Amino acid sequence: GIEVERKKQREKDTVENDMQSRLSESEKRKTESEEDTYVNEQVLRGHTATVLSVALCQHTSTLVSCSDDHTLRVWKREDNNNNNNSQSHGGGYTTVQVVRGMYCHTEKVYEVAICPVTGWLYSVSADETLKVWTKESGHGQEYELTYTMRGHDTEVSCLSLCSNTGEVVTGSFDNTARIWQRKGDEGSMLRQARCGQ
Repeated sequence: GIEVERKKQREKDTVENDMQSRLSESEKRKTESEEDTYVNEQVLRGHTATVLSVALCQHTSTLVSCSDDHTLRVWKREDNNNNNNSQSHGGGYTTVQVVRGMYCHTEKVYEVAICPVTGWLYSVSADETLKVWTKESGHGQEYELTYTMRGHDTEVSCLSLCSNTGEVVTGSFDNTARIWQRKGDEGSMLRQARCGQ
């Protein structure tokens, strides 16, 4: 009886050890794989409050961040040839523009997006607006306010772009989603969908 119990216990221990060994190897591979894939390339500093959203344009390497400090920051990847101290693979990011003041938002900026086709910048805020920013010819890399769209009854918290149609969809704490499209020289709301209806 005792030998049979000891044999069963040894077999159970062997199976548990084998399973633990396999799990450890799997976790090790997973960790090694994650370490090989992602590294912290750079820390971007400049906002004075919580950063709420970032957007990256795949065509221009422009990065835009927005914050609870009511500002947008436009970052541009530096050329490695001009910055020998950069630790990142493709050159580090540096601030090229801080959008603030009377033309920016008056409350926290919840989200930003960059249209991959036009390069236009979109932002939504607790100030109940959607703002559209474009680069004017002759003004270099700086974005300028082109449109301010109003229609939501309270804070505008999110947005999404459709580069095929040019439509912009915003969502708000007023329980609505609104679809916007550029018409002529102005932006206008196409339609509204109230959540739950």
